[in-house]
Amino acid sequence: MRTQKGFTLIELMIVVAIIGILAAVAIPAYTDYIKRAKASEAVQMTGGLKTPIEEYVSSKGGWPDPAALTDLTSRLSGKYTTGLTITGTAGGMVGTVTIGFKPDDTVLAPYFFALCYDNTTGQGKWACKATECAANTVPAKYLPSNCKQ
Repeated sequence: MRTQKGFTLIELMIVVAIIGILAAVAIPAYTDYIKRAKASEAVQMTGGLKTPIEEYVSSKGGWPDPAALTDLTSRLSGKYTTGLTITGTAGGMVGTVTIGFKPDDTVLAPYFFALCYDNTTGQGKWACKATECAANTVPAKYLPSNCKQ
């Protein structure tokens, strides 16, 4: 009686097909995960300005002069982010902190992340949802769950 040693060609082709299907599903999911991680750096970088801005608003009664925060923003740099800017009218009740992505990232580079502050009601509120902060152009699938629409 003959005993079989090794695998047949069809068995090997089935294994290769299964690995190909798994790779076809996993690679896009992995790249989206990487983009979300890069976008989270923008959230973290802009989030570091929340406390100083809230302290200024509570003590002075309005949005800080963006030029006064240049020293603070120039010290913030990230591996994937660039161009942190603060916009708003000094003494006003509404302002925005935006940050862009480095040009080597072909997916996120054309976009920027925005964190908006609204103190018109006296209750300072931060927002990053596209519906609340129109300047936010990062695709929703790359935003953290609290910023999605």
